[in-house]
Amino acid sequence: VHGVVLLFASYLKANADAEDVWRHYIHLQQQLHAKAELSPRRLALCLRLLHEVLEAHHTSTNILCDIAFLHTICGLLHPDLILQLSAWPPTRDGGPSIAAMVAEAALKILTLPFRGTTERRSIPVQQVLYKQNVVGSVLSLLLHLPFSVWTSAFGLVGQLVGGSPHFAKQYLQHGGLQGARLRRQLDPRNDGQLLLNSLGILASLTRMTKDAYPLLEEASVCVALVPLFTHSHAPVRAKLCNLLGNMCRYSAHFYGQFETHGLIPHLIRLCQDTDPTTRKFACFALGNAGFHSDRLYPLLRAGISVLISLLDDFDEKTRANAAGALGNLVRNSGLLSSELLHHNALERLLRTLEEDASAPRKIALFSLGNFCSLSECRERLLKLNFAQTVSMLETTMQEPQMQKYLLRIKAKLDPP
Repeated sequence: VHGVVLLFASYLKANADAEDVWRHYIHLQQQLHAKAELSPRRLALCLRLLHEVLEAHHTSTNILCDIAFLHTICGLLHPDLILQLSAWPPTRDGGPSIAAMVAEAALKILTLPFRGTTERRSIPVQQVLYKQNVVGSVLSLLLHLPFSVWTSAFGLVGQLVGGSPHFAKQYLQHGGLQGARLRRQLDPRNDGQLLLNSLGILASLTRMTKDAYPLLEEASVCVALVPLFTHSHAPVRAKLCNLLGNMCRYSAHFYGQFETHGLIPHLIRLCQDTDPTTRKFACFALGNAGFHSDRLYPLLRAGISVLISLLDDFDEKTRANAAGALGNLVRNSGLLSSELLHHNALERLLRTLEEDASAPRKIALFSLGNFCSLSECRERLLKLNFAQTVSMLETTMQEPQMQKYLLRIKAKLDPP
């Protein structure tokens, strides 16, 4: 049987686009239970080899969009099947390790349709996986699979949750944020890819809905996240900051947790990280930490000079995030106005407005409008001839949103 499997794999590699070969494989898998032609071990080997072939040809074959094929692979992730394979005697080519091999191969195959593909091509795949409740099956499987399979499991789930709010809802409904498992996912000793997959899922959930907030708080997620600030893998630090920014996207729900667990000083430090993506998202997170209220302003005070320095960062999005964060530091009160004036925040925002690219200029203009609400900041701006600058910009900036920002500023510079 082993030799037949190898010959079959060689034939697949030589005829990757031959639909009759794929149809034959689907038929073989569909008939497996009735005819019992393959032992669990041989099934696992077939799936591993199939994954290798599909990985090499996933952009040129239509098999990954074939409904029957997808149904077959999804069926291999059914918890009852995996439990049966686990209970199969190892002396008869079964057992827990073989069940894990089958599950991991199926997970990897189902991830392939989302690699470098168009939305038109991936949507039908999503529909099948949603109807087959793959997210629920995977979460149930985790109880019966070794930890080594978790990277592949959350790799597939991350693709699904990140691509559709329907999968995000499924993830929450099936206990995806269960505390003990979540803390195990976020253990800093884990494989870097597992951490990225797990943080990516949380970042997607918190970007899409505030419904995840109380569940994350119940799972003590902030405690679990603290060790990741010093992780050696830069993408992990960047994704962590992205998540923290999204945790402040809809409300101040986590402000108390940020304060209690000392997250703000860590974010300020990561604004100076050597990795540009980490700096970008750390800046984004600091800005959102000041958006909804002034509760964290005393802690954010230490980040003022860092945010001002990031107005000179080489990355345009980071400069825009820094400009927005500075504006948020006066959005809710004047608690930090003296400190901001001391560090010449207004002068630097004006320079961004006059010299930078489109996105940072737009954000700088809006932030300057926030500063205009505070009398001492308004007085400084008038001394810097900001009124004349606004008049000039009215004639040169014709974009409707910019005109709206300028009208907002004029109303604040000339109060009734």
